[in-house]
Amino acid sequence: MHVEEIVISQLPSDPIKEQPRETRVCDIGLRQHNGIRFCKCSFELFNHHFLSVNIDKAFRRTREYELHIGILDPEPIRSLRISWLNLVAFSVLAGTAGLAGYTNFFPNSNILAVILGVCAGLFLILAVYHSQDRLVFYSQNGRTPLVTLFNRNPDQETLSTFITIFTDQIKEANTNLNFICGNERLNVELKEHRCLMEKGIISRKGYDISKSRILDRHR
Repeated sequence: MHVEEIVISQLPSDPIKEQPRETRVCDIGLRQHNGIRFCKCSFELFNHHFLSVNIDKAFRRTREYELHIGILDPEPIRSLRISWLNLVAFSVLAGTAGLAGYTNFFPNSNILAVILGVCAGLFLILAVYHSQDRLVFYSQNGRTPLVTLFNRNPDQETLSTFITIFTDQIKEANTNLNFICGNERLNVELKEHRCLMEKGIISRKGYDISKSRILDRHR
């Protein structure tokens, strides 16, 4: 048994034994595709309390994992980041290209306008690539980002439907875990984090930080 499990399992009652899972029954699924980032993601809620995630990115190995959604915070946090540096570079180059194309201020203005226009286009692509609008679900006590959804993808209605069902099932799973003694509930969350670390979903450093936060709750 891992050291952290011993620490948070010092209770008169025995730790809850893992039960064999029921036959897998899908509750709802969601598929997302981000063409700019060459990323395809699929999410499947099953048996009310579990989530299956498949992330396929170009030039990277496919990541697949499952987790008990009872360890998640039901309130996602929106992560909105805009690549202002690339946008500024795009604006400057596009403006200069326009000036060069419509005036004779520069030598070989037409050629220069084309070159600057191509460069501006590249910076625009970089700006879109490095900008992101996401909804992130964190673990309750470890505060580790475990589920990330592209906002308004594939469309707002489809995403909103999935999130509504997802958050309702998280709350239901949370309620079920609340019937477990507090320390054993923390043990469930810690085991989920360790499994994700062993699968390479979260880093060793991220796991250590999460473990510290979870053990702090025990103290």
